[in-house]
Amino acid sequence: MLNLRRILSFWMTLGLIMLPLYLWGSGGVQPSHFIIFAGAVCLFLSRGLRLDAGGLILLILFFFVALRESAFALQGSSLRNTLPAFYIAFSCFIYIAMRQWLSDTKNLIFCVVGLAAAALIAVGGVFFMGYGSTIDFEGGRSIGTFNNPNQLGYFSVCLFSLAAALYLRGSISRLILLAFIVTAVFLAIASLSKAAMVACAFGVLSIVYRMSKSKAGILLGLLLSAILVLASFFLFTSGQLDDYKFTHRLSSIGSQSDDSLEGRGYGILLDVDAIQLLFGHGSEGVSKILGHELHSTIGSFFANYGLIGGILFIVFLIFWFKKTWNNYGFTGLLTIVVPPMLYGLTHNGSRFTVFWLLLALSTVQLPSSVRRKKRTLPGDTVTLSPAK
Repeated sequence: MLNLRRILSFWMTLGLIMLPLYLWGSGGVQPSHFIIFAGAVCLFLSRGLRLDAGGLILLILFFFVALRESAFALQGSSLRNTLPAFYIAFSCFIYIAMRQWLSDTKNLIFCVVGLAAAALIAVGGVFFMGYGSTIDFEGGRSIGTFNNPNQLGYFSVCLFSLAAALYLRGSISRLILLAFIVTAVFLAIASLSKAAMVACAFGVLSIVYRMSKSKAGILLGLLLSAILVLASFFLFTSGQLDDYKFTHRLSSIGSQSDDSLEGRGYGILLDVDAIQLLFGHGSEGVSKILGHELHSTIGSFFANYGLIGGILFIVFLIFWFKKTWNNYGFTGLLTIVVPPMLYGLTHNGSRFTVFWLLLALSTVQLPSSVRRKKRTLPGDTVTLSPAK
């Protein structure tokens, strides 16, 4: 007979499987959000609520944003101005719940199964909606089962980093890691997201260094990476990839108006008075000035909530960096942290549920037995004592 713990694990796995399925417009509740939220409530009711330092920082950030947006809404702004507080509350809730759920190592296999199924759904959605890799194929960028191609691209980046974290934890084999990497790269190319393709390419080159314990294996990995880079450069410059859509997208980097910092909206960070410097323009204020949000994960917090909100988010990211370093060393930073942060330079990824799943998984303390056996590169830091 299934006990409550097992039922909850199956339920949370279902939520992970549903992550790529966007049935309603962006900004609203999707099926996976409801499933994971309901599972999180059951988790807290059955096991209590446990906060780590990261969760506490996010709670402080939520209360600040709620007070800031509510105060400005009462002064005449739209009540829609309070929606960002709910987004942050939900993200905080997901982070705390998934971290608590994944702290039970028995649930890691459920996480792997859920992500694998989600990846298959994402790939299936791309082909079902119609996909062609060459320029003679009619149609624009693929969206799969998402609402827009950028969501598909960011999913590919987070999927790559999640697979890297699971591999570095010893939860999946190299073969399964390779399958995840191939899937993530395919989804990034299908989305034609320049940021996603660059982030995944960086991650692939970085993970090669982690594929072997020996120095000889690492040198071989470096050699293979160099050959891959040179071969790609030759194919790109010789025109043999000219018929592919992703080549056209990558070659256009820097030539489009939205490729610049100004085009992404960074200029608003300098257009502030004393009050706006501390408390920001608010999400509604940013939209009125730019016509859209600031396309930056970190920058959006400074634009919306000023130095106070931005610094709180930076403190949380530092906590994430430190935890990742303690758990996985320098290779972990390169493969888990850098890809989504690269993507976040030109897109706001702070509202994406998969991103918060990645944060939760990568900050969960490694078991001491795994930490002692953890494979490291020369120069990596091995922390045998529990991370603080």
